[in-house]
Amino acid sequence: MKKNKIALLACTILFAAGAAFATPKLLPLCIQEQQYVLRDGAYYPVTINSDSECIRSQNTPCTYVRDATTGAFKPCRLGIYASID
Repeated sequence: MKKNKIALLACTILFAAGAAFATPKLLPLCIQEQQYVLRDGAYYPVTINSDSECIRSQNTPCTYVRDATTGAFKPCRLGIYASID
């Protein structure tokens, strides 16, 4: 009986580890909202045809979204907003 418990526990651990690696990393939900970039103390909307991109390299906010209830800007993506030229 003890061997069955150990075998079942080992299978459970292997399954959980496999599922963790197989699950794709999800993007934040704020990606679907209008994003803004902070420049010179003001927030500017990010456009689709922008020649800049949020490069994930630091733990600082790269883009922000506007909270509909408070009107305040909240961080969305982390990184550096840089030109992709």
